[in-house]
Amino acid sequence: MRKKGVLFDKDGTLFAINGIWIDICNELIDEIINKFDLENTLKGDLLESIGIKDDKITSNSILASGTVTEMLQAIYLNFTESSCQEIDSSDFMDYAFNKVVSLNKNAVNKFVVLADLPRIMSRLSIMGFCIGIVTADLRESVIFLLKVKNLLNSFDYIGADDGKTEPKPNPTMLFEFCELCNIKPEEIAVIGDSKKDMEFAKRGGAGLAIGVLSGTSNFTELKENSDYIFDDITEVINSGVLF
Repeated sequence: MRKKGVLFDKDGTLFAINGIWIDICNELIDEIINKFDLENTLKGDLLESIGIKDDKITSNSILASGTVTEMLQAIYLNFTESSCQEIDSSDFMDYAFNKVVSLNKNAVNKFVVLADLPRIMSRLSIMGFCIGIVTADLRESVIFLLKVKNLLNSFDYIGADDGKTEPKPNPTMLFEFCELCNIKPEEIAVIGDSKKDMEFAKRGGAGLAIGVLSGTSNFTELKENSDYIFDDITEVINSGVLF
């Protein structure tokens, strides 16, 4: 069946992930430690709780494929257990959410695209594809980034962490994309760099689950639920599997 829609993951698929998110998380945790008067010795544990160890992102960790909400919840749980401090969770989450958005905006020019995205999106659009992005990042941060990179109008659908919608691998956002574009799940190709992306595709009944090796996962980690695995999205487009 001819594919009519493409759903892209963001970090590790469209944008490079390792360096920028490590910097953001280091700064975030420094800010949290300062704000809530925590011991600096907690920093290593807090970083490891979200998937940063030895200045690298651990594959299949919260940072690699979880939502920002899940990341902040892990940080909160870790430091409240370690420090025995009673800090209101709502106060913490409100502060941390705003801080993540602020740090993302400040670092927006450091986000590196992994391909000639304007050319790729234009080609897909000309061929009649409905194009979406489904990410674990916060919606406000995603929209800001796409605006700065002049890519916002390339996407018909943006699915992101809003604190309400079920994140990947739950297929809710895939079904929203189907409804918006009036297409069937089997007419969609999902392209992502994590096991969670591939599971998201399969659970939603997507026609294709395409893994890329430009993020944090390796071939072995992606192969279970993927139909194809490529080095990056440029190779996906050039392969012709979508057409």
